[in-house]
Amino acid sequence: LINKPAGATSFYIVRKVGRCLAEVPAWAGTKAGHSGTLDPFATGLLIILVGHATRLQDELHLLSKTYEAEITLGATSDTNDSTGVIRPEKPFEGLRRPEILAALDNIKSQTSQIPPSYAAIKINGKKMYEYARAGEHVEKKPRPITIHEIILENYNYPTLNISVTCSTGTYIRSIARDIGELLGTGAYCSHLVRTAIGQFELKNAFLTEDIPKVIHRSLIPMEQLVSHIPFIRCPDDIVAKYKQGKVGECDENVPINTPIALFDEHKKLFGIAIRETEEQILKPKKIFL
Repeated sequence: LINKPAGATSFYIVRKVGRCLAEVPAWAGTKAGHSGTLDPFATGLLIILVGHATRLQDELHLLSKTYEAEITLGATSDTNDSTGVIRPEKPFEGLRRPEILAALDNIKSQTSQIPPSYAAIKINGKKMYEYARAGEHVEKKPRPITIHEIILENYNYPTLNISVTCSTGTYIRSIARDIGELLGTGAYCSHLVRTAIGQFELKNAFLTEDIPKVIHRSLIPMEQLVSHIPFIRCPDDIVAKYKQGKVGECDENVPINTPIALFDEHKKLFGIAIRETEEQILKPKKIFL
């Protein structure tokens, strides 16, 4: 768990961890990745994945994310955050707390969201921010999201502070933009901190500059990374079967189209399987040899 500083990209943190791993002979050649990017201007929790854990990105995407955001009203930004071109709008000092709460209720009810123009989402093989930087127009399609909770922490015009717990793929910058549109003031995200990813919390994260010193004792067991999904324990003969790429049987109560963690008799994670149909069959999806 890393506390990413403002200005650093997620890839920069991944490379730093990778360099630290390369300096340990036993870990030489070990891959590093992340469970989901965090905008460069934002700070907060970033989960760096190492070795076999780099293959658990899909499962970690099921975890909700919690943010604390400062939103500035009365202006817009082409990036929807403080790094873009800020364009002042007409002041609205008369906005009252009930109007803010009504806008937040509207936001919470949203089941889809139009991403910001400056996003890493690919359209026709090209990232959206590449189109934006080139001044090219591209159609932005709504994406499904879930906002579990949105709380107004403080309001003192022109800023309001909110905490948001949402699904992967939700842009807080877009929430800021939409709040500004609902209130008629314009708005952008002026500060953003990710405080949690599922059960993993920022308070337990290490600072970037401490990575070389803590790399040996900061690794989280892979078993903890899948504690939010169903699991089954397998005897040795079934473990061998899955490792050969063969399917296995499962109980009728195993959910369909849901990743299932595969543990051996020693409670060690050795793979991810999925039940694709009504048949009581588990198909290995990822096996860690």
